[in-house]
Amino acid sequence: MTYKLLSYQSGGQPRAGLLVDGKIHDAARVTGESAYQTVFGALQAWEAADGAFRRAAQKIAAGEDDAGAIALADAQLLAPVLYPGAIFGAGANYLDHVEEMNRAHGFDKGPTMKDLGRIALALLEGGAQLDRGSGRGREASCALKGR
Repeated sequence: MTYKLLSYQSGGQPRAGLLVDGKIHDAARVTGESAYQTVFGALQAWEAADGAFRRAAQKIAAGEDDAGAIALADAQLLAPVLYPGAIFGAGANYLDHVEEMNRAHGFDKGPTMKDLGRIALALLEGGAQLDRGSGRGREASCALKGR
């Protein structure tokens, strides 16, 4: 039986969940491992966590553990890893890649984000939303809603 690992809101707290047959099961509860309360905690011991998750998914599929499960449609999903150690903007970080993509799409070599005085990546506080601006390619932009 397969599962999908995700983060969701439960009781006002972010939790790691296993999605099995359209329902989310609390990862720490179904495995008995408090370290799996968050996706980050599970990733810290991935080999053991994956084995525990696979066993839990088999029990869930067999109908042995469905207590506390919530339907995916009723859940508030969160970013998979809530507090990553680093976030990379691949195109902004690899000038060679940017130049290659510009050639592939027929763009002239333009200024870099640094040349434009822009920060290539941004971190958003919890609950912040982006409003997609206009433009395509190098001219695309977005802004924080309500800021």
